[in-house]
Amino acid sequence: MQYTPAIQSWADFIHAQYNLYPIVNDPWKRGVMSMEVMDGAHWGNTTTSCLLGAWPSAADQNITLANNTLNLLKTKVPYPFKTSIYAYFEHWDTSSVAIDTSIYVGVAAGFQSETTTTNNLHNWKKKHPNGIFEYDFMNGGEIQSPFFSLDYLNNQAKRINTTNTLGSFYETNWGVYVSAMYMTAFHNSLNDGSDVQTNFNVYVNDMFPGSKTKIKELFNHWTNENNFLSNDWLTENKNRLPLYLSLINEAANLSGGAEETHRIEQLKAYVHYLILHYDLKATDALNSTGLISRRAKADILLDYLVSVYNYGIINSFQAINNTVSDSLSVSQATFDKWVDTTGNGPGIFKAAPLLAVSPINSTKINSDFTADTTAYPMLATYKFTEPDSIIAAACKMNLVPLDSINFYLNGYYNGSVDYEIKSTGASSIRIYYKKNPTDINKRINFVLDSKDQMYSVAARSDSITQNGFVDLAIPAAGNYKMYILIPKTAQANISIIANNNFVYHGSPIYSNGIAVFKDSISAPRYIYVPKGLNKLYISLYYSHSDTTQLLKKFKFTNAQGDKPKIYIEPSDSNLYYFNVDSANAGKFWQLYADTAATAEIFSIVNTQNVHLYLQQGFCSQTSIAELDKIDFSIYPNPSTGVFSLMMKADGLVKISVLNMMGQNIYSQQYDKWNGTQDLDLSSLPMGMYFVKIENKHEFSTKKIVITK
Repeated sequence: MQYTPAIQSWADFIHAQYNLYPIVNDPWKRGVMSMEVMDGAHWGNTTTSCLLGAWPSAADQNITLANNTLNLLKTKVPYPFKTSIYAYFEHWDTSSVAIDTSIYVGVAAGFQSETTTTNNLHNWKKKHPNGIFEYDFMNGGEIQSPFFSLDYLNNQAKRINTTNTLGSFYETNWGVYVSAMYMTAFHNSLNDGSDVQTNFNVYVNDMFPGSKTKIKELFNHWTNENNFLSNDWLTENKNRLPLYLSLINEAANLSGGAEETHRIEQLKAYVHYLILHYDLKATDALNSTGLISRRAKADILLDYLVSVYNYGIINSFQAINNTVSDSLSVSQATFDKWVDTTGNGPGIFKAAPLLAVSPINSTKINSDFTADTTAYPMLATYKFTEPDSIIAAACKMNLVPLDSINFYLNGYYNGSVDYEIKSTGASSIRIYYKKNPTDINKRINFVLDSKDQMYSVAARSDSITQNGFVDLAIPAAGNYKMYILIPKTAQANISIIANNNFVYHGSPIYSNGIAVFKDSISAPRYIYVPKGLNKLYISLYYSHSDTTQLLKKFKFTNAQGDKPKIYIEPSDSNLYYFNVDSANAGKFWQLYADTAATAEIFSIVNTQNVHLYLQQGFCSQTSIAELDKIDFSIYPNPSTGVFSLMMKADGLVKISVLNMMGQNIYSQQYDKWNGTQDLDLSSLPMGMYFVKIENKHEFSTKKIVITK
């Protein structure tokens, strides 16, 4: 074997590292030892042919190195042990090499290569059926921010519990309230099969008894993937800071005691960290003035991280590491102040700076919070509507799925484009494609994943021909995600035939990028502007356009068919708004990106960032009923009489309680019910009852038990 020296060196290194750990007893007796290979490690500089012939794929090299390293370690360690490696980035796909049964493979559930996450997990389970665990990031590449998908986390727990997957390894958020509480809820779900959200709500009820409603609303904004924006974690979500500050302020006014007040102050301190972090990253360092400003802000952030080092709200050590490692953010003097080249500090840092700033206290936290609320005032009302409710509203207004969506797929920008699909029954999606002649042998993958059943690939197809079509079968009504994956540098014309399925994006619109729209009809045309908004705020990044240039790049029409006047928000040159009157609220506006525009990103700030591909038509009442289907949960059950009812209903909803004789003993009507609220039935005697939830189309019931 030509690369035996490399394997020997790696095995020696792994063995030496574990023997250096100051752990009581032999570290090799402590369970699974990681021997992770560097990202995309190759034996040579490329995988193309060399003097010794073609190099194996990165995945094959990963497993070959792991197998041989394990064999060499067995000669050094006198008793059985397990090892783990990871499959991600360039070695994410399955390997053709057999894997030693003593090796556990952590498959990165959050990365995508030539296949989707779900499909690749299937492939790894077939390859190594008893040795797979999932490896994931809590919130993608912006680990400082609190945003992640709770639906994903909950479905991941279900997926792990219904397969023989070993478990999950997470790189979590640095904020304790985001990581520790949800990871504990996730851990309990893996142990007993319970719902992650239900577990989390129990913690919130215990920790924030007086302010739990507002705290749950805050966390819903951080964990509902339809609310936060994940294309550019910093700039897009920075415009939601006034909402978060307002909710925390309302929670503070509802606090039930000193302990709860202290926890709310921890949230205040965490959001203040986000503000300092966002402000630093958003500062342009490409000119001398911006560079000086950015470095000054870095020093402020570092001092703040020191002050909260022992406060328990954030992993200051990692945040400091991240800040001082950014050459654009720190001066040489700051670098010299922090970085220890002698190996005597805490990690790479000197100990002295950690003691140089006074620890934060309640007075400083509340002073910072007051300053933050002044600097980030509420510019407008925020109202968020779930995609299912938006689609139901479209159906009621006789807006139906667009017949075809046509765009140019450019692999230069990225490797994939994805769409959300809402289907009211079994059907199919047809995709026509035409590749450039030079890309005839480059494979395009088409995948349809079920969002309702996270371990289910509904359909898959691929092609290396220059042009043709594929049909992706939709087996039943439900929510799906469709991926079109193209190799780097490849290009193709794509036409999606929706076949009466609702297609939408839950993300910002690109005026130019991987999916370049061929005409204005094919661009995302409709956004829902809910009632209660007097202004519709939008943000535009990678640009400092004036309103004239903006309107040339993005076309807007309100519900009355008029082109509304657009205004620049004085506090932010990249923030724009439209005035919304009663005639244009609770309705759909149209927009699309000019195909000639330069690369820019358009995002909606104060309502749902959902863009639907629609046209005028006739939508059946059957479809409406399916889309308006009621889904709610009630807990704890049994209860002494006070229940938490979790539901998302933006329209009129009626809640009734019936006894075992079917008699209605409680009834209340609400204009909406969004999130989790208390249902107080403590006045009822102990016994069994039914809770009935109904809207104008259907109803749903669940049994509850009251104990005394």
